[in-house]
Amino acid sequence: MNKKKNAIVISLSENILFSAGTLIINCEEKMPGIVDEYVLIHEGIKESDKKVISGLAQVRFIYYDKPDCFFEKVDKLIINQFSRLVFAKFECLKLLNDYNNIIMTDTDVVIYEDISELFARKKSSLKFLFNDGSVLEQFKCSVDGYDMTKKGMSAGIIVFHDDLDKYEEMYDFCYRSLQDYGEYIKMPEQAIFDLMVQDFNVSPDHIDGRVYCRLPKDAGLDDDFKILHSAGQPKFWSGLKNKDWNRYYRTWLALGGSSFNKTKLLINIIVPVGSLRRKMIQKLYHYLQ
Repeated sequence: MNKKKNAIVISLSENILFSAGTLIINCEEKMPGIVDEYVLIHEGIKESDKKVISGLAQVRFIYYDKPDCFFEKVDKLIINQFSRLVFAKFECLKLLNDYNNIIMTDTDVVIYEDISELFARKKSSLKFLFNDGSVLEQFKCSVDGYDMTKKGMSAGIIVFHDDLDKYEEMYDFCYRSLQDYGEYIKMPEQAIFDLMVQDFNVSPDHIDGRVYCRLPKDAGLDDDFKILHSAGQPKFWSGLKNKDWNRYYRTWLALGGSSFNKTKLLINIIVPVGSLRRKMIQKLYHYLQ
């Protein structure tokens, strides 16, 4: 199989599928012809939405079927808050068998300018955003054998290149570490990636968060940014006003894509699973329908 050059990988639940369609429309406007394939990692997508998304660009759908045994030690509160699909970001390592360059991005973003320079390799075969905290802050406690004082990474956007040494071993390491350290993690995939780069002695290039992950609260400081990221709450679709995101979303809806369903999304973030509180929310949802 011949490798494709550039891919953007997205992992998401069906409830926010609309955000992937909106993002693809955004990307195709800002950098037409640059992305060879969009890869959507999911646990179920309606056929009608698949049809709409497939009409936007070259799209590959991958069903995320990792066995539950990999997630047994992870706090159920984390699984319910982020879903298992947060760990699908590890799949980018295996996808380097199929693509030269991969950008893994969250979907709660607006891209304002061409970001194709991120596909170009620099010093390292990995590019990470780094947050203001330490590796220790990604965990509930210290993990023996690792420097917990190093800067912790942020997984809003990650870049992988296929000359990354031992990427298949890294893939296995990430899932094995979930089984070994799952009970200690606080920031799911970020914590595991922090261990991975230390274990394999990798020094990722830094992605400038001021340019590629500007938060809405800081957007007024200047115009020198390319990606606006609605990290946390509210999102662009749940109260944060953004005319650009709304324009892409309206295009998605006009093409027949599914809309944001507030009540259904609410059910999925209520924790813990099986609690009386969740059952009450489910009853309310069915009543509202």
